[in-house]
Amino acid sequence: MSNLLPTPEIDINDFEVVDEPSKTYRMLIHQNRVVGFTDGREAVEQMVYKRLLTEKYIYAIYDWDWGLQTNDLYGRQVDYVASELKRRIPDELYKDERITNVYNFKFENTKTNVHVTFNVDSIYGEFEAQLDVIYA
Repeated sequence: MSNLLPTPEIDINDFEVVDEPSKTYRMLIHQNRVVGFTDGREAVEQMVYKRLLTEKYIYAIYDWDWGLQTNDLYGRQVDYVASELKRRIPDELYKDERITNVYNFKFENTKTNVHVTFNVDSIYGEFEAQLDVIYA
């Protein structure tokens, strides 16, 4: 009996690997609006904002590989919170291949929040990012 399934011969050299564009919707964060599109560095900055402000494991729309876990930091000592953020932020951002380096962390704390600023290098250039995390 002959094989009834087709057996195409595919040569992997016939394919060209192409980088996908980073084009996405432009979010006007402080106006709660989406207007047009963005690409390049602005799109990467927007991705950083979205990844860090999305609490991990909470929203069904995101898989468990998206977002920054901060809920477990509530009630912890500020030194612990800062050290965990210094570890968790790069771990989350390096999941995007456009990010090449995350460094220069600076922490300021109040009685309830830790404010962290840091630098991000991407394939489109460098920028500063920031995040506030409630710990008490």
